[in-house]
Formats: sequence, C-alpha cells, structure tokens
Amino acid sequence: MRIVVAAVVLLFVATAATIVCAEIYNMTGTISAIDLPYQTVVIKCPLASKQIFTVGGPLAENAKLIIKNKKASLNDFKVGDRVAVRWHGVPQGHMIDRLVLQ
Repeated sequence: MRIVVAAVVLLFVATAATIVCAEIYNMTGTISAIDLPYQTVVIKCPLASKQIFTVGGPLAENAKLIIKNKKASLNDFKVGDRVAVRWHGVPQGHMIDRLVLQ
C-alpha cells in the first residue's frame, strides 16, 4: 500500500511540475549579465511592488532575438540594455524564448 501511495504522490508532483513549466511569461527589464559561451542571459525586471524579479537562464534552441525589428544574436546585446523578455519555467529554472531590445 505504501508503494502505491508513493507512486501516486510522485505522479502528482511530476504532473504539477509539468503544468508549472508550461506557463509563458512576458516581462520588461534590464540585462545585468550575459555569458556568450553558454548562451545565457540575466535580466532584472522591476515589479509593481517595487521588488526586482530576476529572470536568468539559457536561450531556448529556437529563441528569437530582435533589435530594431531585425534578427539579432546574443553578441548584439550588452549589459545595461533595456529589453522585453519572454520566458518559461523549466525544472532547472528559466528558459529564454524571446529577447527584444526596447
């Protein structure tokens, strides 16, 4: 019986993690770090509560990076740039799907 309960709990946790990771978020903030070799970026996004939410993680394989309505690469962005970021949660943290220079 304990094995069945443990299996059900594990299935519930795995399902909940999948649901949480499926949400897509759009935020605006300032790039605070870029790691070109690992293709990762960190963006500090101010919230209405005057707190800062940090979005940081690797670029998705099919991430869209845009500057002045043109396709760009992470090399084209710099620390301090104001950007719009679209991201989703993954078990390891955040995955960046889109980055647009503002």
